[in-house]
Amino acid sequence: MLNFKKVDIKELNKFSPYFKKRKTNICEISIGFIAMWHNYINIYYAIYNDTIVFKAEIGEGDLFSYPIGNDIDGMINELIIYVENNNIPLRFSGLNLDDIEYLNNKFKNNKYSYDFDFSDYIYSFSEALTFKGKKFSGQRNHINKFIKTYGRPNIRLINDNDIDNINIMLNQYEEEHNIESILEKTELEATKELLLHRDLNLIFACLELDNKIIAISIGEVINNMLIIHVEKALFGYSGLYPTMYNGFVNLIKNLGYEIEYVNREDDAGDMGMRTSKLQYHPLDRIHKYIVHINSPIDNIRDEIISSDNIVLSKINENDIKDYYKLNIDLENNKYYGYDYRDDLYLVHPIKEDTFYNRMIFDYNIGDSISYGIRLNNK
Repeated sequence: MLNFKKVDIKELNKFSPYFKKRKTNICEISIGFIAMWHNYINIYYAIYNDTIVFKAEIGEGDLFSYPIGNDIDGMINELIIYVENNNIPLRFSGLNLDDIEYLNNKFKNNKYSYDFDFSDYIYSFSEALTFKGKKFSGQRNHINKFIKTYGRPNIRLINDNDIDNINIMLNQYEEEHNIESILEKTELEATKELLLHRDLNLIFACLELDNKIIAISIGEVINNMLIIHVEKALFGYSGLYPTMYNGFVNLIKNLGYEIEYVNREDDAGDMGMRTSKLQYHPLDRIHKYIVHINSPIDNIRDEIISSDNIVLSKINENDIKDYYKLNIDLENNKYYGYDYRDDLYLVHPIKEDTFYNRMIFDYNIGDSISYGIRLNNK
């Protein structure tokens, strides 16, 4: 049976040969992603017949990566044995449509879906180098204004002497952005830790102006793709983000890499970030599917009458307002341990349909079905 070992951030470079074999553009299949999130999400790996699979412990369940290597089918068969022996469902994350087609040919009753908030933005590397053309006039104007106002910055690789200054910059960044969500706080702490592991196969760069570091980027090259895991910049400098982005991709080119695409990861549902990323004219959004193998959820009835006076039935669109009120009722929810303020997936402002949409997603991936208890006369 598979023997899963806890990922050690110091050993992540040994996974690089596997990541280069994975034919996908998503950010999760990378050293940087695992390094960023290994403290918040318990991540393990197992190798069978020169094929690797990762396991992430998220909430009350496990999610497996799609196997990478020469024996995909053999690894999936080993996973079947593993989940049966551990009495857990077989659930994959970070899959593309080709992966799903393979699994649909192997299993029945699979449930799958993706969360658009966590779909990756893919850009042209050559366009980011120059921002030529009418559609990038805004970016060029911002960069020109930055240089005219502040002077030409020094965009370079980070060295050991920069770390204290970068931490000062990141602390200022945290104060400026009034960071509150669990996801944002975790990402910022992960960025600080990542800076201590510059021996990883990542590219660490900063933008320096008048001997002060005011922006950083951390990226990773896998095959013909540059994945940018971290982009942080201070307020108060007009045009700083496009200047750093353009400077970073040019630095990558000057280092000798041959790149076609840039993955700037997702927007996590932040509407301001979404607007900004769309302004850079992405070539595509890469959806990352969660797949639940042989989910039993389709066999569960939509309505169960438990007595003459009470009906147990699926929550529907007519319940959105009441369901919202239930989820934000902190006094009531403390009795079953849910506090929406600690929910990793709720990173953007809560709206009336937020919890309903999350519930629908959990149903679509075959993980859960939510019922409302109603009086029979309603």
